[in-house]
Amino acid sequence: MSTLRKIGTALLALIIVMALYGSAFLMPHLVEEVHSKSALAQGTAPQARLIHNELIKQILLNQAYWGVCGLLVVGLIIVALLDWQRVNRIYYQEKASLMIKTAREAQQNAKTNR
Repeated sequence: MSTLRKIGTALLALIIVMALYGSAFLMPHLVEEVHSKSALAQGTAPQARLIHNELIKQILLNQAYWGVCGLLVVGLIIVALLDWQRVNRIYYQEKASLMIKTAREAQQNAKTNR
């Protein structure tokens, strides 16, 4: 297995784990926090301001988490394209080599049949 395939497999596994963890635990937790604390954050008291800042921090961390997951997807696409390019290069090299070998064999057969 090539290095690109190993990297692609690791990225895919990491993306799947992150997506499952994020959708099963992080998002429900964030929704619960926002619903439970949003009424408390409406006031003008210093405590309301702290709660509001805490909610913003949690939302930004959540967005950063999904941003990292998105960057990993972009990385996976780049790795897949590089691997596809490598496979195509090897395929065309082998195809050219086979055509040259076939042409040489045809020339030798033509010489021996004369």
